[in-house]
Amino acid sequence: MFGLTLSVLTLTLCVAVGLEASTVLIQSPDVVKVSKGGTVKFRCDLQSSNSNYTVEKYTAHWYHPENKSHVILSLFVNDQVYRSKGLSLRFQPSRDVVNNSYILTITDTQLSDSTVYICGIWGKLLGKGTRLNVTSADVPVLIQSPILQRVTKDHTARLQCTMSNTAVRDTDVHWYRELPGQDMEWILTHDIMNSTRRSPGFTDRFQSSRDTSNNSFILTITNVQPNDTAVYYCKVWGDISGNGTQLNVTISETQTDQVGKTTLVWIILGALLAVTAVIGGILITRYTLFGKKESPSLGAADNQNTTADYENISSIRDTERSGDHPADSTYMALQRRDQSIYSELKGNKQTADS
Repeated sequence: MFGLTLSVLTLTLCVAVGLEASTVLIQSPDVVKVSKGGTVKFRCDLQSSNSNYTVEKYTAHWYHPENKSHVILSLFVNDQVYRSKGLSLRFQPSRDVVNNSYILTITDTQLSDSTVYICGIWGKLLGKGTRLNVTSADVPVLIQSPILQRVTKDHTARLQCTMSNTAVRDTDVHWYRELPGQDMEWILTHDIMNSTRRSPGFTDRFQSSRDTSNNSFILTITNVQPNDTAVYYCKVWGDISGNGTQLNVTISETQTDQVGKTTLVWIILGALLAVTAVIGGILITRYTLFGKKESPSLGAADNQNTTADYENISSIRDTERSGDHPADSTYMALQRRDQSIYSELKGNKQTADS
């Protein structure tokens, strides 16, 4: 029994891997508009180069747009249907074997049905989704306020988008912005389930909310920065847009002074470094050019010392010549002895002569 179960599981995984590698799911249309109470059908075509991959062999799932692991509706190969808690019987899945497609039909559409519906098989192979916009008798009108808002850097901006003819709780809202000289870019989407999807690069500084008391959408931007300066737009149903709010981010005098002081400090440091570099260059250049000329000066000093010594010696010789010998006891004794010997020899000579 275990071997049979393992074989079935292995076969299932092999089929899933092969299917994922060679097939795609194409959803159509991209956007559907329908009046409240109407009926819509979404197609999800299974396209594969292998003709054996057909819709009757695989279970189809329809997923929550914000959570691809959350199945809201399933159609099994035995045609049994699974619905998530609270999902109405107005949602009916089926197969079109002739065109190898899965079909989702929604009858008696309500404003709350407006969202994105994604089909998938095996939990991995997904379509790109179809957006449903359910409209009321009157098209929504969006009025943004204020038209111009100035906010100091590091403070909080609060942009309001008031909607008429439709309740804010019954539709998704999309926020866009247009930077100076650039194309409009998507910031985030806040759906009717209160889930938020943000465009890459936008952090949770950008928060969307609903104010049901005055039927408004609110975009809050905390810790605003100069590069947040732009025109911001709210949109519903994909193509109905507000009139826009121009957000200008300014810098306070204190912040300007701080920036000025910081700039001045950097200028002073740069000047000091430049002066230090110049002085260092001059010293290096002086040493390189004049280092060899400094050696003779040392020789000159030696010559001065030699000259002094010579003068001392000459002075001693002059002293000797003038008879001013140093009062040295040994020298005096030798001098007296020489005189005594000389006198004795002189006396002897005189005696001999006589």
